[in-house]
Amino acid sequence: MTDHDLDSPDWPLTVTAWCVAAAATLSGPVSAIVTIYEGERPWHDAQSYAGHADWLQQTPLWIGFALEAASVLLVVRMASLAFERHRTRSLLSIVVVAIYAAVITVNFALQITSVPVQMTNRTTPISALEIFGYGVLGIATAVLAEAIPTHTRRKRMIRWLLRSNGVLSLGGLIVTSASLGWVQTAAGLASFVGWNLLIVVSMLLIGFEYMPPKARAI
Repeated sequence: MTDHDLDSPDWPLTVTAWCVAAAATLSGPVSAIVTIYEGERPWHDAQSYAGHADWLQQTPLWIGFALEAASVLLVVRMASLAFERHRTRSLLSIVVVAIYAAVITVNFALQITSVPVQMTNRTTPISALEIFGYGVLGIATAVLAEAIPTHTRRKRMIRWLLRSNGVLSLGGLIVTSASLGWVQTAAGLASFVGWNLLIVVSMLLIGFEYMPPKARAI
């Protein structure tokens, strides 16, 4: 076993995982608070959307950028640690997370700087990009899950959670492709909440598992 693999303590991985957990924990509640505070707006077309838009609506998007950055760093760090033993998986995960970053960046940039051309309801083709982006991220984490050793209970749990993230994210992508409005249904909202919980729990576990033993004992 080398000093740098997915079976060794690693502070960068610990910190990055906790950053993902923090951003994921903030994103959902902040979005809900903004929605409640703003109330229902009569957004039926581009002109009415522009007339009611304000800076507060962009707050969740900036948190989303933080979640994106932390997620990319997480995958790249895991891939670098796993590279010697899992080169194909590591390279594949980096390619996939690059696709995720491109999709999410375009999604947030369009929402921040442009007015959607279709506002017949709160679900638009632009917001659907986010579902596709996180579906791709789920594939990246599932690919890297197989590089995590299974000789401890916590590592087995992390592997299972990352696999589950891949299944849940890919499932959401497929369902959204078939029905765009699904994301606003009870099942869609429940899936979003479940995904957030899964991400937060798995990132907290990764952060604790890869914390150096001396720091863990403090």
